Amino acid sequence: MELTIVLLLSGVIYCIDGTRVDQTTLVDVLFSTFNVRINNPGQCCNMPINCKLRFMYFLDILRNNLIEYRRR
Repeated sequence: MELTIVLLLSGVIYCIDGTRVDQTTLVDVLFSTFNVRINNPGQCCNMPINCKLRFMYFLDILRNNLIEYRRR
C-alpha cells in the first residue's frame, strides 16, 4: 500500500489517454500485477498515511537495498 500511495501522490503514472490515474485503477493494476487481493483498498490506502510509528517502512527497505546495490 505504501508504494501505491507514493505512486498516486507523486503523479508519475498516467492512463493511456494521458490523464492522471485514479486510486481505484492504480490499486487494481498493482494488485493484479503482484497477484494480491485486498477486500477494501480504499480503506487500506489510508493506512500508511495514518500509521505514525512505521510510516513508509517498505519504501525504506527498497531505498536501503538500492543504496547497498549501488555501493557494490
